Amino acid sequence: MRSIWLTLPGVSTTDPTPDTVTTAFADIHDTRHTFARTERDRYGWTAAFATAGIPERYFDLVAFTEHLFRADMHKVELDDGRIAVFRRA
Repeated sequence: MRSIWLTLPGVSTTDPTPDTVTTAFADIHDTRHTFARTERDRYGWTAAFATAGIPERYFDLVAFTEHLFRADMHKVELDDGRIAVFRRA
């Protein structure tokens, strides 16, 4: 039987392999905002703001976090309070 997170909208309809699940669970963060900060850096926003001389505080991390988890990501809360983040297909 599939876990509920595997049946959410935008998630692959094929059964994951053990390697797929292991790789997915490697993306573990303390909070949604911690994950969003990592994504902000990966997308190059932090460097772009620094290059333009714009203070980082002007980046709307709350709005960016909400966008990520509404459109691109899904989180599963772990027993220790951290979250595993999965990219929607």
